[in-house]
Amino acid sequence: VNPLSPPTNVLLTATFPGPSASLPSLSKHLSTRPYMAVLPVQPMSVSPVPGGGFGFLISFLRKPTDAKGGFDGGVLVALERADGASATEEDGGDVTLTVSRVTEGQSVEKTFSEGRIVEFIREELLNIPEEFG
Repeated sequence: VNPLSPPTNVLLTATFPGPSASLPSLSKHLSTRPYMAVLPVQPMSVSPVPGGGFGFLISFLRKPTDAKGGFDGGVLVALERADGASATEEDGGDVTLTVSRVTEGQSVEKTFSEGRIVEFIREELLNIPEEFG
């Protein structure tokens, strides 16, 4: 997964008034939400965006076999300032959140799982604590 390449298979894009907190703290807040509870039978992990940047990768997991590895696709959530300002500035500024499909390693499409995660992220954005916007 290369977080610096333009996203393909975009599932959700949202631009909203920036938080009073910094982008790194908003990214950390969103990455610590209970994603595992959304899909309790789908093994997954949440990790920082590989290679830097702000956001996180929700990886769908499976039992590794000789033919397939343990990674079964996932969802990449990327955050950036819409105005290009420094990500650590705490003065507001619009934020763009992009959720995109990660098909790498998928043997079966994860449309239902991706949809549930996207809906959960949308709900989280609608109910974000005041310190984040």
